[in-house]
Amino acid sequence: MDRQAFIDRYGDIAYLLYIQVNEPMLRALIKFWNPGYCCFTLNSIGLMPTVEEYSELLRVLNIIEDRVYTKPKKNTNMPAQLAALTGRSEEWAFRLISKKGENHCFLWCDIANITRTYPDPLKKAHLLVMAIYVLVIFPRILGYIDVALFDVFDQFRYGINPASAILAEMFISLNACRELEGGRFRGCAQLLYVWVRSHFWKMPKSVLPGIRSMNFSLLQEFLAKEWEEVDPTKWVEAFRNLQEQDLVWRTPWLLTIEYLYRCYDHHWLMLLGLWGAIGCAPLLVSRQFGSRQFMPFTAGLRDSWFAFDEKFKERVLAINKNWKHCY
Repeated sequence: MDRQAFIDRYGDIAYLLYIQVNEPMLRALIKFWNPGYCCFTLNSIGLMPTVEEYSELLRVLNIIEDRVYTKPKKNTNMPAQLAALTGRSEEWAFRLISKKGENHCFLWCDIANITRTYPDPLKKAHLLVMAIYVLVIFPRILGYIDVALFDVFDQFRYGINPASAILAEMFISLNACRELEGGRFRGCAQLLYVWVRSHFWKMPKSVLPGIRSMNFSLLQEFLAKEWEEVDPTKWVEAFRNLQEQDLVWRTPWLLTIEYLYRCYDHHWLMLLGLWGAIGCAPLLVSRQFGSRQFMPFTAGLRDSWFAFDEKFKERVLAINKNWKHCY
């Protein structure tokens, strides 16, 4: 599969492998995460990554914007899925899958060895995409691939937008880091880093006309830009003293002016991830879309973070139904 065909099918996710995250900056940023409203509170400023922004960053061209990842009702045949993906037998796949804690998974190195010599270029690209999702986007268990990722790949062919699931897992991880006052961040650090930098990125006017071109890649432009380094010990102070004029509120690469902000009778969204679900209120950061900033009605938002288990099936079905009424 050539480069353009890969981008057309999977978007710009390969660029995430080359992004060097400024870890002191992200550690400082996490200190300003507000678990109650799922947004960053920087001085008196509220910022939040949104589905629309992450969709633009990923630039997956064949997605259906309002079709999001949903958790399957039942676990599918995991050995059969792994066998189909790798071209091996189900018996081989069954021996490969093991259980770590509550998760069924298999070693990434077993798949990496297959990827190097796989003859089918399409399936080889699919294995590469799995590697990116495991190592970068959903880094759940170090060195292992969680079989929950099969659900995402299975729904890709139906044009799902993965941005909502990526945000859900990132918000859940941010909440956990704040509650534990530290710990390992299990979200996509690369996307979060590019997103926060983009709100300080004043693009020259000569670049703006090219943004609407289908060939424009924000991640590629980000990699080409030289960023001024800041003393790692000064990031907390910088975020604490942030002023409105320091920000780019509506980033010029965000093409849409419409955004999801409501889920049926809730004035906030429920985002479904691979291992959990969480609510967020995009109206809190409506200024990022060129609108005014105000405090929406968010009753029940704090209680909307829960993990997947066997007892919450009915609630997930209700959430899936509510997605059909999103505005």
